[in-house]
Amino acid sequence: MSTHRDPQSAPTESDENMAAWEAGVERMKAELQARHPELFDETGELMTEKAMELLRQAAEDRGLTFTELVLQSSRNFPRRANAS
Repeated sequence: MSTHRDPQSAPTESDENMAAWEAGVERMKAELQARHPELFDETGELMTEKAMELLRQAAEDRGLTFTELVLQSSRNFPRRANAS
């Protein structure tokens, strides 16, 4: 059954949540790229291996495991209800 002729439905709460999520991810990516441009290739994609090495080094410098660093860093992470 094709839906291409069905009238377009109004955005749902789920659509709005996904849009907020995507906007938040883009905002964090832009902030990371501004702080650490060396972690991105010429197309603007994150070079995961370089990023992970930076995180591993940060953990080691603090005498922590990677998991401990993540838990410590996220302890007071502000949660935003919207993408604004």
